[in-house]
Amino acid sequence: VSAAEGAFSEPQRLSVRVLQGTVRCGRRYAYYSPSRSSSEGCEECLVVGRVGRLWTTKEGSQEEPCEQLLPGQSGTLLLSVVSTSSSNSSSAVGACAGAVLFKGPSSRPHCCRLFEATLHTAKQLPLPLIPGLQCELLLCGAEFQCHIAQIHCLLPDRPYDGTTVFKVPTMKSKKPKCIPAGKSALVSIAIDGGASVVIDSLSVCPALARFALRSRGTTYAVG
Repeated sequence: VSAAEGAFSEPQRLSVRVLQGTVRCGRRYAYYSPSRSSSEGCEECLVVGRVGRLWTTKEGSQEEPCEQLLPGQSGTLLLSVVSTSSSNSSSAVGACAGAVLFKGPSSRPHCCRLFEATLHTAKQLPLPLIPGLQCELLLCGAEFQCHIAQIHCLLPDRPYDGTTVFKVPTMKSKKPKCIPAGKSALVSIAIDGGASVVIDSLSVCPALARFALRSRGTTYAVG
């Protein structure tokens, strides 16, 4: 979900991009979003809704009615609440960017405020990345304030294609003080401001695993 606003006390228009599977009119889906306001823990919002109408987004931001959205397509849907989790009511639950629509209990993603990830820094990096660096995390069309909590190790040099998972670092690269330009590293990223993100591993859902780190309009790294 890239754009949304308001409470689920009435049907909500959500701007979405389909990552995998097919979104069809009349079907039920679960709307899943972490809380952005909780000071402790990671509160979850889970709403089951029915898609009432669908529009596909064409060139020039024009919308056309449709019956389904396929993987890779962007569009808008009208979601009406069928049921909510026991800890929430539809009037208290708000739609927000960065949420996820999914189908089936086995597909439920994870929300967190601290996660480990593989980063590959840009070749034209202004300065090396260091622990504590404040930046914006871009994930599934939403932006979150974050910082690099820890750099665990540098990873062997090899072409980064967005699918490679590094597991064994070299001994001499452990606990570096910074990440130079054009290098890969295993890091911990913390989300700031009491927010949480919906993210998953590369093997489960690649689209929910890929992200970028930016600051002042410049992309520092992808992961």
